[in-house]
Amino acid sequence: MNVYVLKIRESGEEDDVFLFNSRKDAEEAVYSYYEGYTDYAGSDIDEFEELLFQYEVGYFLISEYEQRGDRWVSL
Repeated sequence: MNVYVLKIRESGEEDDVFLFNSRKDAEEAVYSYYEGYTDYAGSDIDEFEELLFQYEVGYFLISEYEQRGDRWVSL
């Protein structure tokens, strides 16, 4: 079982952290979080990330973790 961790924030603010069962759900949450900027989203999540960084709107990181026994390992 894998879990996707979304760490996200608006510039100058504290990080918010969310857990998801799929990367698709995590990416959809990014677009929802930055709702006012989705017209400029580009063709994929990487272009949207660049736009947010370029205009100092915010930052996000999606990390994938896999459970191995009693530990979670970053992939």
